[in-house]
Amino acid sequence: MSSRQATTGVETEPTLSKSSRRPVAVVVAIVFIDLLGFGIIIPVLPFYVRSFGVSDVFIGLLAASYSLAQFVAAPMLGRISDERGRRPILMLSVGVAGIAWLVFGVAAEVGATFGTALGLVVLFSARLLAGAAGGHIAAAQGSAFGFTQAAGSLGRTIGPPVAAAAYVAIYWSPFIGGALLLVPVGLLLRAAPKV
Repeated sequence: MSSRQATTGVETEPTLSKSSRRPVAVVVAIVFIDLLGFGIIIPVLPFYVRSFGVSDVFIGLLAASYSLAQFVAAPMLGRISDERGRRPILMLSVGVAGIAWLVFGVAAEVGATFGTALGLVVLFSARLLAGAAGGHIAAAQGSAFGFTQAAGSLGRTIGPPVAAAAYVAIYWSPFIGGALLLVPVGLLLRAAPKV
């Protein structure tokens, strides 16, 4: 029983110390931006895939490929995170996710230039890569599970309106925009001494 609890008779919630707030804020920002990107992709995905002139089956396969890669990668990233710490895994995952966004954004150009089959290979490769990088969420959630869940929900909520606004402006801006959103997270990771 803490001294505060003994004197007041009221049980208090544990609070984060100042030294632990910064790393938690970085992790929450990473999860938010990652799932903001997921939220941006989902509403645009059917239109983008249809631009390749393929059947709607590919929409489902492409959506499932992200989750499958995340399912496979999460335990591995979690194990490596346990062995080497969260910071290197988070930095690597954020960088890989940024590359995957860029590749996803140029897949239509690859398809138009080199053929639909190669465009689809690039498209699926980008989503698999993004899904594998998204496996870092399991590592990120360790000490701040509630905060990361809230950040993820907020990202998935804000993503679709951002996608709609960006889709109207420039066809593939959500993909470039998503990659650019990862830049501040990389800077936060560099600034955070211990995550």
